[in-house]
Amino acid sequence: GASSAAVRSAVGDRLAQLKVASIHNLRWWLFPGDPWQITRDASGAPSAINPAVYADIDAAIAMANANDLYLTFTLFSAPSALPSTWLTDPIQRDRLATVLGTLFAHYRGNSRILAWEVVNEPEWDIWNGKVAQSDVQALVGGVAAQVHSKGGGSLVTVGGAMLDGLPMWVGLGLDFHSPHWYDYMSSGDWCARCTDYDGIKAKYHLDAPVVVGEVYAGTDSDAAARYRDFYAKGYAGAWSWSLFPERTADKLGIDMTAAAAFAASKADDGPTSATVAPLPATATATPVKTVTPTQTATPVKTATPKPSATVPAATPTPTDVGKALPVKWITSATTSPAMGVRRGSLATITTNVTATGSATALVDMEIYDLNGNKVYQKSWDNRTFTSNLRRRYAATWVVPANLPTGTYIIKVGIFSPGWGTLYHWNENAGVLQVK
Repeated sequence: GASSAAVRSAVGDRLAQLKVASIHNLRWWLFPGDPWQITRDASGAPSAINPAVYADIDAAIAMANANDLYLTFTLFSAPSALPSTWLTDPIQRDRLATVLGTLFAHYRGNSRILAWEVVNEPEWDIWNGKVAQSDVQALVGGVAAQVHSKGGGSLVTVGGAMLDGLPMWVGLGLDFHSPHWYDYMSSGDWCARCTDYDGIKAKYHLDAPVVVGEVYAGTDSDAAARYRDFYAKGYAGAWSWSLFPERTADKLGIDMTAAAAFAASKADDGPTSATVAPLPATATATPVKTVTPTQTATPVKTATPKPSATVPAATPTPTDVGKALPVKWITSATTSPAMGVRRGSLATITTNVTATGSATALVDMEIYDLNGNKVYQKSWDNRTFTSNLRRRYAATWVVPANLPTGTYIIKVGIFSPGWGTLYHWNENAGVLQVK
């Protein structure tokens, strides 16, 4: 209900805080929730960008100019926020990328737009079976191509949920990867602070530098040490969450004093124009501020809470409180290389399993052709699960040289130990492309 002038004044005041703290990069959510700002034709397909969007972006750029800021616009808050056909229908998906291309072309070469982030934390929707990984990958690849052809040097990325989702985005044309890191990710494959860029580049065969896309660096954290760590570990930057904590569900803010102190200690932490060459895999003189201690939501962002466990679990209804609920299972599968494996070469298939309670089970992963013929199987017996802690089981498979090219479906089953009772069966846990 606030007036446009009041909103602009409030946003401008916050952006001025960034300037004082020598923070120069800002992540700004553009179409959170349902992207109603993209108009639709009679069939529901995307048709154009609402002209009011340009006025809003122009205002954001004016404020960025006033505060020496470089903007990364996050287009979508989640894949499931889009109309489903925009993902599943190849024609509508291509139409969406083309419509977004008009937006990129409108701001072609604008020095204040550093990058376009296609979508925020898409892995959660994929891992929880809400959307198909292949559909999201196709959208990301299509939007990245439009950025590169229409954006006049602007960069493109995906706001990843955590490190172990990175293989999904390799080979799709991203200029840098931006997985998120929070304190609950302080061990295992998710811990960006426990490793370094060279380590995750080798582990996940990355094709671009890494910016930590969200990190908590508030006054009750060791914010200064976090910035120093990410800098020393070779990351190309980091965005702190959030400039508008009162507008987010998690209420996480930024320690501006720590950010300013870090910026003052480094001579290579300023952004350059997005029209320069793609980000190098080093922590010096990068287009993204070297360990940029800044990240913010749009003033009207409707943020989803950061989970307190590895995977968000179903919340019992009030009538369930005090009852022993049955264990439920969430499964999915990812492949590396993400864009397909050649016959005769090695594929890694990772099965992701989460139980909503403590259990011991057998995990079964099977791969089928489109005619229902099984071509590969791997199982892991007597695996122990803790409530809401995701477990991963990786199988390496040398794809037979005579296997027909095409699409193969990955299925996942959960049984009691020794192939006993079937607890769960996921008929479409993932897709493997053989080429």
